[in-house]
Amino acid sequence: MSDDNHVPLDRVITTPELERRPSRPPDHALESRALNQLMEAMANLPVADSVMQQLAETALVICRAHSAGVSILERDDGRATFRWRAAAGKWAIHRGEVMPRHSPSGTVLDRNAPLLMTHPERHYTYAPTVTLPIAEALLVPFHDCGEPAGTIWVIAHDDTRKFDAEDRRLLTSLGRFAANAYQLLNQEQLAMELAATHCIQEVSTELLREKTVEALYDKILLAAATMMRSDFASIQKYHPERGAGALQLLAHRGFSQQAASDWQWIQPATTTCCGKALSLGKRVIIPDVEEDKSISDEPRAIYRELGIRSVQSTPLLTREGDVLGMISTHWRHPHHPAKRDLNLLDILSRQAADLIERGQSAEKEKILTRELQHRSSNLLAVVQAIAQRTLSGSDSFAHARTKFEARLHALARVHRRLTASDWAGVQLAEIVGAELAPFVDRTQINGLEVALSPQQAQDFSLVVHELATNAVKYGALSNADGTVSVSWRRDDGGLKFQWLERGGPIVVAPVRQGFGTQLLKTVFGETQFDYAPEGFGCEIKLRLSPATTALPLASDLTQARSAAAD
Repeated sequence: MSDDNHVPLDRVITTPELERRPSRPPDHALESRALNQLMEAMANLPVADSVMQQLAETALVICRAHSAGVSILERDDGRATFRWRAAAGKWAIHRGEVMPRHSPSGTVLDRNAPLLMTHPERHYTYAPTVTLPIAEALLVPFHDCGEPAGTIWVIAHDDTRKFDAEDRRLLTSLGRFAANAYQLLNQEQLAMELAATHCIQEVSTELLREKTVEALYDKILLAAATMMRSDFASIQKYHPERGAGALQLLAHRGFSQQAASDWQWIQPATTTCCGKALSLGKRVIIPDVEEDKSISDEPRAIYRELGIRSVQSTPLLTREGDVLGMISTHWRHPHHPAKRDLNLLDILSRQAADLIERGQSAEKEKILTRELQHRSSNLLAVVQAIAQRTLSGSDSFAHARTKFEARLHALARVHRRLTASDWAGVQLAEIVGAELAPFVDRTQINGLEVALSPQQAQDFSLVVHELATNAVKYGALSNADGTVSVSWRRDDGGLKFQWLERGGPIVVAPVRQGFGTQLLKTVFGETQFDYAPEGFGCEIKLRLSPATTALPLASDLTQARSAAAD
């Protein structure tokens, strides 16, 4: 749009016009239908981006706008920008784009009030890709725990549509839904970072079991797609012996068979994103392949066939800086990944590069174990630092940060036990006992002596941590009289783990699922909860892996160990 941004701001803001214009009567039937559809979407598609997109579609309809969207305030390394997490109507193609802090949304947050603007391009400068004129823009702010979070907005691209006070009322109402969607987005971010950490740890664990590097490519791609929230992913290996060097496609997520064939080998001169990254020797980000003029017709046609609109490619390098391969993620809509996502990808890229390099040199298992311990400790420290930076600045975020750090410490504890056992496994009783150690006089632990496999031990450490934390905050361990009983036994080729609380406050079933409940169901699936008034109960069905061992059932674990010692 125009770079002539010398018109004073007070000439662009025309909010008083909303009161002077005749306001159309409320269309309660249309509003009711639209809100019902929105609430149904929130119930059936509990994903923040889906909810925000439905919000934009709803605003487009009930405000009779030409375009609508939701802008979220983001901070990376202290730099604030707005990302269009949702866009509908004529500007739907701009979904995912990033706008500067000095923009209409920034002014709305600064003034903390709904604003009407007329031809705001006279004062602000936009990205070259935003070409449609803005006759009028109506924007409403929303907040999270009192802190500015973003705006919801509607646009009229010509004078055939004039917004009025009724549009402001409707958009303000939708702003409350936007605040709820923003909270869901923050929860998803925490869960994704934890899931990404889980995937990376799983790759390391699988490597210790002497599987080939090739068997780990799918896990690497799963971790990449999870942390980048991408629709596609691919990993390539570099072959310097092929002419000027070439990338070989090793594995992918989402490519068609034809695309995988066309991209089996990529030369540095190829104008794909990975070809450019190979040629430059550094990461390349293409926010919109349709707008990038350097992409030639052939790769652009493949991007279009797959529905790819944006892509990033990150070289996999040796510790000396030599190219080993490439890891790429792709999205169906225009997108520029946030810095915190790229930081996580860099951690995974370092690990993927090490895996490829070790696959070529076949180092000994002892060296791998020592390297794993060092890298995993660094990984936890890095993820913790990311969480601190991401969640700073709000009391609610500080509370979430504390919980997130506690979960990382639970992972670190079991990781130390795995290292001490040379990754042979950890006793389930050790995991339970460590989490309940401060309440040893109020807990009873009975069950098999079970050595969990490394992956199961990591999973279960998080689960027991969540149960213990919940008991301390809300359950039987929140007062001086409550008790916790933990037991497990064989059941249909697996273990049935039971957690039972008594003597705490009267239990009331929660109205929504918290992080711990979602984690339990995601990791183990076969989980049952009992919210009896006299005490919370939980039952988990744990499938035993071949690496899991179990001794005969003992009626009391402590007595069994004492007898063995005698």
